[in-house]
Amino acid sequence: MKVVTIKNTLRKFDKYRKSKMENLEIVFHKFIRNNSHCQSELLPVSKVKHILILRNNTRIGNILFLVPFVRQVREIFPDAHITLMLHNEFLGQIFNNLNIDEICYSRLSFKHSVQSFRLMRKLKRKTFDMIFSPYSSSEDAAICALIPAINKIGRESKTKNSAFSHTFEGAGGKKHAALTSLYLLPKTGFALHPVNHTIKLSAEELIAGKNEFNQIKSSEKTVHIAYFRGARGDK
Repeated sequence: MKVVTIKNTLRKFDKYRKSKMENLEIVFHKFIRNNSHCQSELLPVSKVKHILILRNNTRIGNILFLVPFVRQVREIFPDAHITLMLHNEFLGQIFNNLNIDEICYSRLSFKHSVQSFRLMRKLKRKTFDMIFSPYSSSEDAAICALIPAINKIGRESKTKNSAFSHTFEGAGGKKHAALTSLYLLPKTGFALHPVNHTIKLSAEELIAGKNEFNQIKSSEKTVHIAYFRGARGDK
């Protein structure tokens, strides 16, 4: 219990710190932003050939929540080249069979600062048609500000709007964290397809899973299932 209390105290302090640095974040985005290719008009599907989706987060649950959004972007833009930016390499396995053309990893940390810098320099040489930042974290907003694109789309935010060319406020419809960001797509002018939140498994993975299940089912041993919920805050 003491560990949880300490973590909650630190999170509250971090929240307080961020609230006091809001003006600094706005100035920072304005200073680093690259709007040389930005347009006020939203591109139609036929004009979108290169897309970047940003989600720099290390929590595996939050990355799983990105699956429906990634699926929708692929459905809407079947012929576009989609690049997905994640934080760590192990997170990319979640999207292995979702028809993503390229996955890159920011590894944002002091330890991997050289690799992060090289990736940003590489991406800055490109001009994306659209960048989506479905959850608009501070890291995602900063990266979106840096990388050239025609349309930069994110959530309405008091401190991050200057990092994007287009921001939209949520309508408050879907409550689940895996579905809340989907509103960005119809707000941008694209119709949603049937929502699918599942991870797509390969044929080999399905066979291995069924074999494992049948072994457990035929066993006379008691099966114990553990459930872990590492939620933030006082929960």
